Order: sequence, then structure tokens, then C-alpha cells
Amino acid sequence: MIQFADNYMQKYGAQIVEFGMKTISKPVIDRLPVNQINEFAYRQLDRVSYHLINLECLFAPTLGLSYLPITATSI
Repeated sequence: MIQFADNYMQKYGAQIVEFGMKTISKPVIDRLPVNQINEFAYRQLDRVSYHLINLECLFAPTLGLSYLPITATSI
């Protein structure tokens, strides 16, 4: 029974902290330019995938890969 009470208190405490963080951060989040942040993140992911594809093409023979790597145009 004590273990159940401990788990219940931990869950209750986590919910209180989560609710408090949501309440405090909501005004800040509402003011952020989310669309600009999303566009920036998408551009960065595109750059990373482009470089990974180029590295895969470069090292495929060295690593003994016999398949054709995925290219940016086939995605």
C-alpha cells in the first residue's frame, strides 16, 4: 500500500509541475514566431540530409555498399 501511495504522490507531483510549466510558459510561447522557427528548422534538416546523402555517395565504395543511395531528388 505504501508503494501505491508513493507512486500516486510522484504522479501527482509531476502533474502539478507540468501544469505550472504550461501556465507559466504559455504567454511566452504564444508570442514566439512559430512559423519562422519551423521554416528555419526545415531548412536546417534539408541541409543535414543533403550532406548525409553526399557523404554516403562518397564513402559507399569504401564501406562496400552495393546499393544505390537515396538521392534528394527521389525523396
